[in-house]
Amino acid sequence: MTHLLIIASVRLYAEGLRACLSEDARFSRVDVAQDCSAALASVSRSPVDLALLDTQLASSLESLGDLRRLRPDLPVVALAAESDPALVLRLTRGGVAGILLRDASVDDLLRVLACVLRREFACSPELSGIYAEILRSPQHFEPQASQALQELLTHREEEIAELIRSGFSNKEIAHRLSISVSTVKNHVHRILEKLGIDRRAHVGALCAMQVVASR
Repeated sequence: MTHLLIIASVRLYAEGLRACLSEDARFSRVDVAQDCSAALASVSRSPVDLALLDTQLASSLESLGDLRRLRPDLPVVALAAESDPALVLRLTRGGVAGILLRDASVDDLLRVLACVLRREFACSPELSGIYAEILRSPQHFEPQASQALQELLTHREEEIAELIRSGFSNKEIAHRLSISVSTVKNHVHRILEKLGIDRRAHVGALCAMQVVASR
């Protein structure tokens, strides 16, 4: 049974989503927060299992960052108003577990939520093409979305992230950089935290995306 938190500023919209999703037996409880402060308070005081964030909410990306810092294990699904490549990239880098367009059907929403609960990344079918477009067309990126990873990582962390992208193991990285394996593991842990991801393989994917974006 899943405790779901809907984060949306438009009360009528949020209450409509709550009414629809409350009918699904997989959700034991569905709450609504209309701003970041209410969302953080809800996550702090109750065991929320999944969050649904409307990106129309003011400072939604900052809200995503705050949620990820408070609960790194909390999967967040973003509701996007438009299929903008720059927004998709920023949300992905922010650590969302799924992205859905706001005009999607309830069935589409339930499908994405079910995938995310299985720890699978999911998105609207229309957005699958956006990910390919991000890789093919870096000119679509907003300047801040295409900035290098070094803005998030230290020089050493950036070195290690690049070696991960190249397929090196922790032991091989330690040998190449003349540091201990435990030090490498600590760096990898901090890299995952800063990038808002939970799998080592995703580091390589983000680095590869950045290489394309910088060309």
